[in-house]
Amino acid sequence: MFVNGGMGGEELLGLDPASLDDEALAELLDRLDAHRNQVDAAFARCVGVVDTRGLWAKDGTLSAGAWLARRCALSGAEARSLVNTTRKLRSLPVTAEA
Repeated sequence: MFVNGGMGGEELLGLDPASLDDEALAELLDRLDAHRNQVDAAFARCVGVVDTRGLWAKDGTLSAGAWLARRCALSGAEARSLVNTTRKLRSLPVTAEA
């Protein structure tokens, strides 16, 4: 169904999975997973910049994790884990590029 189709994320989100045959449904799932991975990577890059700039401290928040948890409705543990991951990636530039 999607072969040679250049559907972007917005178009993929508008598809009704129940209306697709099995092959198209599996392909939709694969494409959504790829988009999710791209969004997750972009989100992590933003978190890293927020942490590096100290944006989280400008409103009096005591940590990047607490700021991220509040701002993005994440659990404290999830936010801290993401901040810690971005900090580790900064020390591994080859890994961060991947």
